Amino acid sequence: MILAYRKKKEEAANKKEEVLAEKVATGEISAEKAVEKMENIQRAEISGSHVRKVPTLEIFDLALIPREYLVPDTVKIKEAIRSGLEVPGAKMVDREILV
Repeated sequence: MILAYRKKKEEAANKKEEVLAEKVATGEISAEKAVEKMENIQRAEISGSHVRKVPTLEIFDLALIPREYLVPDTVKIKEAIRSGLEVPGAKMVDREILV
């Protein structure tokens, strides 16, 4: 909930900065006045806490992932075959092991 609040405040602040940048570009206000106004834009600050950015993998299109990075779910495949389903490219075989 706090992160959502922070994100909403950041988006609002960024939007205000974009509007100020457009006004400077069109000559509606001076760059100095825009800088002054930007200093007054409130950002989300929550006392006693901070936000850390953590690199996280997000797969946005599985079809684009190279095959070498795709790992079959062997447990699910075994369960499917044992329940009588046919899974193309996979089969159950008996292997001998020394006990």
